[in-house]
Amino acid sequence: MNATLKILHELRTIHGGFSHQPIREKDLDTILRAAVRAANASARQSYTIVVPGDEQRRDLNWVGAESLLFCVDFTRLIASAHAVGQSFDAASFLPFLTGVIDTTLAVQNAVIAAKSLGIDSLITNGVYRAGNVAKIRTILKLPHQHCFPLLLVCLGYPIADPGRRKGRLEELGIVHRGIYQRLTAGEVTKIVEQYDDPKRNMGLIENWTSLGFDHYLTWFFFQMEQGRRNSRSSQRACAGDTFVRVFPRSRNIGAVRQVGNR
Repeated sequence: MNATLKILHELRTIHGGFSHQPIREKDLDTILRAAVRAANASARQSYTIVVPGDEQRRDLNWVGAESLLFCVDFTRLIASAHAVGQSFDAASFLPFLTGVIDTTLAVQNAVIAAKSLGIDSLITNGVYRAGNVAKIRTILKLPHQHCFPLLLVCLGYPIADPGRRKGRLEELGIVHRGIYQRLTAGEVTKIVEQYDDPKRNMGLIENWTSLGFDHYLTWFFFQMEQGRRNSRSSQRACAGDTFVRVFPRSRNIGAVRQVGNR
């Protein structure tokens, strides 16, 4: 395994267990330069990376030594178009979807670069959950239109080695060679068993049996349904309305739902 593959296979998420060790400015600059080298649609780079100061990070209660907020952002493109007597339509869902892809690719570049420097990370989409967007927008003074906070990357050094990495599905149900192949009942059972196997470490919790569930996925989908019921109204109020405010001409309900129910 070469050095690049080794880094990819060593990627892991640190959930809150970051030390107080600071990240060198030189390393942060290296991570940012790598992030903007990500592939993007039509050379647009439809994103902004906000690097908050210590005061803003404390106000937002963000963990890690540094935080990078990745936003789908069209303000630069709109201003550039106007500067040369043209226009840029950022109000429909397709540009937003393209911006989400651009932004996510930049995020992955950032965490890979960080890992190559010995810096771990946490990627979270919690920035657009109920109540968060307005606070982030106020503290970081984000534009009220055409700029949507999508993903937060927290960077730092772990207090202790978390040990095992999370397992992954690899071939079965993920890779389709030649043509798309629907899973057989037996193959679905194998996937359920993989999640049940504690040695694979694939689940969010380990004590699902003590909670009365026969399978890990039984617990998982039960929790998903409970969360959907509890948060449906707040997601519509927060994510849906935020999308319409940020992209005011987009009134497509399906588009709003896709943003709100990622």
